[in-house]
Amino acid sequence: MYPSRERVTYRLRDIVRLAALWVERLDDVLPSSKEEARSGWSAPSPGSIEDKVLAETAILFHLTKRACAVDSAVAHVVCDAIRHLEKSLTRRARPRRHFQLLCLAPHAVWPAALTHAILRRYNSPDPEFDTVVERCLALGWNDRVDRQLFRELEMRWANALWRQEPPQVTDLLRRASIDRALPSLVASRDDVYAFTHILFYATDFGAHPLPAWLEREAIASSLDSYLAWQMWEDDLDIVGELLTVAYACQLRSRYADVVLGALWEEFCSPAVRGPFASAVRHKLELPHDPEVFGACYHTTLVAGMLCSALLTAPAPFGPYRKGEMDRSSINAEALECLRLVRQPKRLGAAWTTTIENTSGETVDAITCILDGALTAAFRSGDLEATISLYGRTKGEVTSTASSVAAALQLRNHVSQLPQFRSQMNCRVK
Repeated sequence: MYPSRERVTYRLRDIVRLAALWVERLDDVLPSSKEEARSGWSAPSPGSIEDKVLAETAILFHLTKRACAVDSAVAHVVCDAIRHLEKSLTRRARPRRHFQLLCLAPHAVWPAALTHAILRRYNSPDPEFDTVVERCLALGWNDRVDRQLFRELEMRWANALWRQEPPQVTDLLRRASIDRALPSLVASRDDVYAFTHILFYATDFGAHPLPAWLEREAIASSLDSYLAWQMWEDDLDIVGELLTVAYACQLRSRYADVVLGALWEEFCSPAVRGPFASAVRHKLELPHDPEVFGACYHTTLVAGMLCSALLTAPAPFGPYRKGEMDRSSINAEALECLRLVRQPKRLGAAWTTTIENTSGETVDAITCILDGALTAAFRSGDLEATISLYGRTKGEVTSTASSVAAALQLRNHVSQLPQFRSQMNCRVK
């Protein structure tokens, strides 16, 4: 069911507390950092695992500080935890090896200095490190690296964070396909990751609006298609990022409230299970175990980002709408979709264990289930199930249903070609 604002606030506090302890104990949960600390004047790998963990934790700090600034009640609950996290990050943000790294690889100023940049924004300066970072940026080598578009946006965002100004990203957004994203039928997990991070960096995680010339309805439609698919994939990491985008960027998502209500209890686990956490499911109550940390730290930080987005999103963007749910209809639809898709082992767990917690509008929940099932059936190559599920949409126009219709028309065209008439059957190869 939907979490109350109070519950979201206390969940954020608990995640910030855990993040502070993880940073303090990084040498124990991330053994490689001990070896790096003992190394001499050698060339550390730009963007080491430790730097990645610290930078992602610093982003959580950044978003939590924003939530505290918006709501004094949140600040009152989270204040001790956020001070603890700030101290933990400060102790690791400017190590000797970062000075070495910036001398040996000044083009890698981000992410090496990202944690410092965020702390600096919140009045935790280091003049000596500031000077080194400024000299690296003045060289301009960071701008000469060929990167994926969303990584280039990340560099623009980091530069803007350093200058304490909105990111200048219009030229990059015009090259992006954010409002004409790949359908969930053919997109990869990496495509969805890029989709979320383009929106994160272009808006500073929701602090600045998207340009008016972008088609927000198309972005929201793609987001819903991805949400339905990833719900079936049972990938809390990507689902959490998609929900964060929906609320932080104030997108009018049909499914965000449904999915949040269904999965909120999962996001409240001490360590939120990541996509590769099956081996440690039995000890998620032990977040300081190195195996649990490795499998769950990122998804747990994403849950904290989601909490921050929920607490800063203005009405009506937030999980506080009231709606009566016809649970018998939802369960019947879910069970029928599971039967048609014929993948009950994994997909069944994603829905049957969460459906009782689902809240929102009945029609949105049913359409979300259908969209996820359609994507799962199509991606598995099961044409029979795809056609059956498409028939159940009953004219409901969603991004997924429209994509399925286009894909089926393409297949019908190919099936009429002479060389394929005797070969095309009910299985898509």
